[in-house]
Amino acid sequence: MATRWLVAYDFSPQAEHAVEVAVAQLVPRDGELILAHVHRPLSSSFGAEFASLSPAFTEVEVTVAEAATARLKSIADRLAGQYPGLKIQTLVGSGDPAEVIASMAADEEVEQIVVGSHGRRGLKRFFLGSVAERVVREADRNVLVVKTPNPDE
Repeated sequence: MATRWLVAYDFSPQAEHAVEVAVAQLVPRDGELILAHVHRPLSSSFGAEFASLSPAFTEVEVTVAEAATARLKSIADRLAGQYPGLKIQTLVGSGDPAEVIASMAADEEVEQIVVGSHGRRGLKRFFLGSVAERVVREADRNVLVVKTPNPDE
């Protein structure tokens, strides 16, 4: 069975660095890369009652998912061109990012989840939280947290 890793991808430089680290490990192993993006539903920002009142919210949700799918496919196509032997799959979901990433990893039966770290510390981390940290807690498999050399980039 080939090595399968899921990389949580939020289109940040940190996520891109996590992909680079994962690819460097997967290519020699004839592995498979799953790029997964999860966006929060509008109802989490505006409240389910408000969101359900407007059909525009549904349209926006669909547009967000379609845009994420297109961007992820573009990244997968670029990687496929650079690494022809690498198998690449993309997944897009909606919900709490840590929970959905952990669930996707279980559903896809990956060996490991790879997440980039923003490197926040202190009050920023306290107020903003850490999706990477929550994925570590939620997941039932190994999680590789990749620190970006300079998180301010």
